[in-house]
Amino acid sequence: MSLVLVSGPPGVGKSATALAAATAAAENFPCGQLFLDLRGSRETPLDAAEALTELLAALGVRHSPAADGVDSCRSLYRSLLAERPTLIVLDDAAGTDQVEPLVPGTGASLVIVTSRRRLAGLETDLTLELGPLSMDDALAMITSAVGKDIVDQDPAAARSIVLSCGLLPSAIRIAAARIAARPVHPTRVLAERLRDPGSLLDELEVDGLSLRAELAPSYRALDRDGQRLFASLGGFDPSHISADAVARRLGVSIPVADRRLEALVSEGLVEPVVDAQGRPGYGMSTVLHAFARECQAEHDTVERS
Repeated sequence: MSLVLVSGPPGVGKSATALAAATAAAENFPCGQLFLDLRGSRETPLDAAEALTELLAALGVRHSPAADGVDSCRSLYRSLLAERPTLIVLDDAAGTDQVEPLVPGTGASLVIVTSRRRLAGLETDLTLELGPLSMDDALAMITSAVGKDIVDQDPAAARSIVLSCGLLPSAIRIAAARIAARPVHPTRVLAERLRDPGSLLDELEVDGLSLRAELAPSYRALDRDGQRLFASLGGFDPSHISADAVARRLGVSIPVADRRLEALVSEGLVEPVVDAQGRPGYGMSTVLHAFARECQAEHDTVERS
């Protein structure tokens, strides 16, 4: 049994990467493929009983954890997969405890797990930590979506759009859908609107796709201190946020600020960076900073009320 973890911040393309890998490897698993959304970034993630029920049903077995017990269902699940090499995609995992009961113990199955968290406690054969696209890949993505002719009309606008999207595939996909929906409008119009942090997330919505909705679950999953910290980051330069500056802003010690920032790293909401002077700190993408500004405004309103 092999286990691959694909982790990274919201909107970075974890699910798409996992599905592409599963498609490429599918011919090696003639016994079948399983896909399960663990709903880890939602308010009610699947528990072990629900997940095992769905996986066993997909394997053609009706076995209820409520009647037979979770341990019994897990044993049956493992015994089936020991004889039936299967490709399993467990998408959007909340944590290691949610994943471990769903991992086959033996056999030749391949399990691909995606998560916004790094799941340090999960024993993996390979871990892929995704980040934003390169500029070339981002431009290739938007060109593929809207057509070379549209991009070539204003290459500077196309570059501005993908930069405002933080080079995140999810944001670029929404921006491309906005362009495709209004082909007579020049791309510079959208580029100008995306440059305004106050309207950035409003512009990245179309036909049921919303970057704000994709980011919100990660914020809701934080505890009160984490939410307060993330909201406060809306008032910092997103390219370099130091622990001592955060400590002064929140009135806590530097070690406490550093630990809380590291917790945001684990959630994919900030990333470690080093500035030109070699000083360590934390940074966040354009879109996450815009979202933090919104959370900050909401947090300040609640505190004043």
